[in-house]
Amino acid sequence: MLLKRGLLNYCIIHTNTHGIEPSLLKYDTIANHFQSHDLNTSIELLFPPFLRTLEGHKLNALLSDNYPYAYLLSSVWEGVDAYILTLARESFHFEVQLINMAINRQNALHRMDLIRQRLENGTIDIHMPRAHVSRSYLNVDVAAAYEWEALVLVVPKSDQLNLINIMLQPFTIEVWTIVLAYLLVRQMIKLFSFFKRRCNRFTLKKTLTCRWSFGSFGSLTTVGVELVSFLLIEAYLAKITEFLLYCRFRSDPQTLDEFFRSTIPVLVPEYMDPLVEALGPTVAANFHAKLIRPDEYAKRAASCCARIHTLPRAEYVVRMGKYFDATLGRKQLYILPEQLTIIPMSYLVGRNFAFKNSFELFLLSVHESGLIGRYVTAHRKDMAMMERNFFTKGWLTLADLLPLFVLVGAGWCCSFAAFLSEVFGVRFNRYWARKRVRPFVAE
Repeated sequence: MLLKRGLLNYCIIHTNTHGIEPSLLKYDTIANHFQSHDLNTSIELLFPPFLRTLEGHKLNALLSDNYPYAYLLSSVWEGVDAYILTLARESFHFEVQLINMAINRQNALHRMDLIRQRLENGTIDIHMPRAHVSRSYLNVDVAAAYEWEALVLVVPKSDQLNLINIMLQPFTIEVWTIVLAYLLVRQMIKLFSFFKRRCNRFTLKKTLTCRWSFGSFGSLTTVGVELVSFLLIEAYLAKITEFLLYCRFRSDPQTLDEFFRSTIPVLVPEYMDPLVEALGPTVAANFHAKLIRPDEYAKRAASCCARIHTLPRAEYVVRMGKYFDATLGRKQLYILPEQLTIIPMSYLVGRNFAFKNSFELFLLSVHESGLIGRYVTAHRKDMAMMERNFFTKGWLTLADLLPLFVLVGAGWCCSFAAFLSEVFGVRFNRYWARKRVRPFVAE
């Protein structure tokens, strides 16, 4: 393993008692086998360049749009895997023939089978971007990407109104207890005042003298009660308005158990069945009870069900413009906080991919040098800037002021209608009064 990782370049395999010098065992990453050398072998032969030149070799690389790993931007391939392919081309000095294959939810299964066939027959040398490969499903070789990604669920947000709970949510149980106690005391004070006004009608008024008088203290108490009532009502209405703006829908699942108890379906293509089975029998059974296939998913809305993605891909999906509801002003999808598992990522390589081990060593050296980390950091900053520009609408337009114009116009119309009704009402009353007045006839 140390030889294959490049951490150990040679090792003494055995010694001979007949006077023969010890042999050296070395692993050739290009030829993919061990070589035995004697101690008189030249240094150039023992230690060739770490990355041999492949000048003149042509690499057929298939790229599919899978942001943020590989994507087309102004007819140029961008993304971390496209960046790795560019670094490999500059290091190995080979030619790259890029093949683009558009994959969408209507043709995903057919394109996956087509990719597998082209890799098996050698038409394609390598498939970018990276993926999690199940050997039980694909009979092609893989090159380790030396990266592990968190597998998460992208879940649609609930669109069911939560009006009943919103009516109770503004106050906690303690505050509601105080409010109820306050209302009870207020009602008792009103009842006490009612009995005070009626006590003079009792039959025992001569025996029992009722001289209840609060004076200024009663007026102060009344003002305090009304002030507290006003503050409570205003606070309640303010909280109700806040919850109607931000919490008007039912709470979304936050754990896998809550998600499995919900009625949200989950998209599981056939090629992901081995991955789902690897999550455990309980989780796999729950997924199979809720799954829908791509054929059925293509007939539904894009945000109808949950999907399984790696964390970088999921962060992009929830930020996509087509999953932003402009009417409600919120994103339609969110990432379930509880992750499914951690999976290793790999690149699919074809039958004619002749330098698999050298490519893996190159990937390892690139990751250990920190180039990929710096690229990912810069890419995240660009994505944050893109999201900021997406959610910023820019200049105020007349379309934004249309609700204000409608509200002002409706207010003017109502005021004008009230004015006309009052004018005509007064004139009608005067006219009716003149009709009812009888003329005075002198005798």
